[in-house]
Amino acid sequence: MKEALQGKTVETVFFVRASNCPDGAWFRVHATPVCDKFGTLHGAIAVFHDITDARKASRQRDALSALITHDLKNHLIGESRLLQLLIDGKLGPLNEEQRDLLIRVERDSKRQFQMTKNLVEIFSYDLRSEVLQFVDTDITSLVQECAAEFLPSAQESRITLETDYASPLQVVSADVNSLRHVLMNLLGNSIKFTPEGGCIKIQTHNLNQEISISVSDTGPGIAEADLQMLFADVWPVSSRQHAPEST
Repeated sequence: MKEALQGKTVETVFFVRASNCPDGAWFRVHATPVCDKFGTLHGAIAVFHDITDARKASRQRDALSALITHDLKNHLIGESRLLQLLIDGKLGPLNEEQRDLLIRVERDSKRQFQMTKNLVEIFSYDLRSEVLQFVDTDITSLVQECAAEFLPSAQESRITLETDYASPLQVVSADVNSLRHVLMNLLGNSIKFTPEGGCIKIQTHNLNQEISISVSDTGPGIAEADLQMLFADVWPVSSRQHAPEST
């Protein structure tokens, strides 16, 4: 309401618990300034919409998707093991052409496994508590941990994974799971869309009293027409071939 009384239109979602609602409830609130025909601000109005049931239904869908994705991940693990047996000649001799083809299939299978693993992580995150828990967090250690998880995939795809950390030690108050979720998603997309021989760079910067984390790569990037939908849950990507690199 404070922002609406300053002339701004605001929409947000928040979670509350009350004595008559011990499990909590989710609300979407839309606040807008009230002006006369001359544009003079006289006050503000806020509309609250209870979206608890809608969020419960969404979480049920996410739970089903998480189960399906988890089963798919297990299938890909079995497929990868079988391909490795074939490549190693354990199931019979191969000529060079057959072996090269199987290596390419195995590489693609590993990429699919990594994407599926990312989906499992995303669904698991969404199904956990959605209330942020802020604790003192070592940003450098968190970034190193995420980078180390993707290093084997980067090496397999012949992609250079570079890190550049600002000093001194960077400790901030943050929700660790949320930060890890964002970084893993960014790195997963970079691995997916960066061509062989490309480079992914993770950097941290000190900006006065703030810390920024950037992930950039030499992939095709996101088309300008798609940028306005960047924070939508799902949208059809029109093209990834316009930009020389992505950030």
